Amino acid sequence: MRFFGRKKKKEQELDEAFAKVTKEIQDIDAWDDPKKLEHYILDSCEQIIATTKEIKAEKKEYKLVTKYLDDIQIIDNLPEERYNEVRNAAANILESDRAKTAYLESSKKITDEQFVLMEQEQEDMPGIISRMQENERYQAKIKKEMNDLEGQKSLVEMEINESNRSKMLQ
Repeated sequence: MRFFGRKKKKEQELDEAFAKVTKEIQDIDAWDDPKKLEHYILDSCEQIIATTKEIKAEKKEYKLVTKYLDDIQIIDNLPEERYNEVRNAAANILESDRAKTAYLESSKKITDEQFVLMEQEQEDMPGIISRMQENERYQAKIKKEMNDLEGQKSLVEMEINESNRSKMLQ
């Protein structure tokens, strides 16, 4: 019953808006003045555009709410066993989401064991870093030499192929 009351209210609002527009049209005293008429027409067009956008947004929201209601009805009509499965899955999703949020909001802390370990290795760290840098330089040197050797290998293979071709032509 309330829905129909709202519909009557909307119709009444439309009637009032129509009456207002009619009065404004009748109040235009200078129909011959193109500027006033143009101004009125532009205002009306802008109102139509704004109202159209508002209607589209309301329709979109209505469809969204209707989808939610349909989903709720489907879930409510499930057998008890399936309903419990869906409910448990939803609870797990919520818990995962809460855990993710809590993790992202937490500050990064190291454990006491990690701190003790770091403290023990503190004196050796400069040496470890030096060794790692040396190893990286050595690996870069090896990689460069390997590239050089691959280039030489390709050159030798091309020379062998060229030699074989020239022998066949003779």
